[in-house]
Amino acid sequence: MNIAMSMLDSVGLMALLSVILGTLLRTGLSKFQKSVAAGFLFGGGAVLSMMSPIAIMPGIIVDGRSVMIGLGAAFGGIPAAIVSAAIAASYRVYLGGLGAFPGATGIIVAAILGTIWSRYLRPKGRIKVYHLVVVGVIISLQFAVAFLFPYEIAIKMIYDVYPIYFLASVTSAVILGTLIERERRLISSGASLKQAAENDFLTGLANRRSLQMAASDTENPAESGSPRHTLVVLDLDHFKQINDKWGHDAGDRALVTFADIMRQHSRAGDVVARQGGEEFAILMKNTSLPDAKNGMERILQATRSTKIEGPAGGFHLTVSAGMVEYRPAEESFSAAMSRADVALYNAKSAGRDQIKIAQYNKAA
Repeated sequence: MNIAMSMLDSVGLMALLSVILGTLLRTGLSKFQKSVAAGFLFGGGAVLSMMSPIAIMPGIIVDGRSVMIGLGAAFGGIPAAIVSAAIAASYRVYLGGLGAFPGATGIIVAAILGTIWSRYLRPKGRIKVYHLVVVGVIISLQFAVAFLFPYEIAIKMIYDVYPIYFLASVTSAVILGTLIERERRLISSGASLKQAAENDFLTGLANRRSLQMAASDTENPAESGSPRHTLVVLDLDHFKQINDKWGHDAGDRALVTFADIMRQHSRAGDVVARQGGEEFAILMKNTSLPDAKNGMERILQATRSTKIEGPAGGFHLTVSAGMVEYRPAEESFSAAMSRADVALYNAKSAGRDQIKIAQYNKAA
């Protein structure tokens, strides 16, 4: 009965650790940092478990430490396995007694078994209950270290302790895995919603809202003239004719192809967006007009050289662009966008497939 109560306490502690781990997953830490933090979390949990053990005989204690270490390794990764096992094994050696060596060995074996499940048996998709039962069964196999004791003691532990330990291992795995899987789905769903809100569904580029947010990040109360950025508005030429002649599927391919061209010829810090329809925009932060124009010429050249395949042989694209210098300290983003639209209109009026620049005018 005492053994069952001890294992039940460990299951309760595991449930608490799973809630803390779920919170940890939502932080902005890197994957490695999260794994190390999980290692300290489960290592600490194992130490707490060893602070209230059940003594089988002098120097031999039973608690839920190995279950915690195995599950920490299974769901936290290799850094978590190393950190948690090091903490728990060190504390078990510190406690001493006849079971110190087998206990520390069991902790290390549990970490290894949890890692094996994580690397080779964990499903790539959604984790289901039977997957969690499997990991619980696998981790319980670390109890084989009982045979490091004299045979009589090992047999007694197998008969008296292992059945309860087995149930605790499987139950903890199901509780922890279910909560972690739920947390991962929530995080994934939130990321998907965020991406849908900030990206164009067809091209994957930033949308108008994301462009405006990026522009707001450039606002600086510094003195006039600093910083300076370049804003470009682009529009595919004769796009309605493409849709009318080649069909809307071809029009979509043209939009996706042009989006890919802009990605390939833009820098990592540039904000490339689809404004809507066939209109796009690029915000080049801390970039002068001459440098920006060179980059835009490459985009125009790559666009006119690209052929969009269609049922009757395909067609080529061209694009017109309007460029302006944007000084957040001296004008609003909407004002800069209006000037860029005027420059784009001038490019269209001048024959398309070209760039027009609207010079900065503080009075504007």
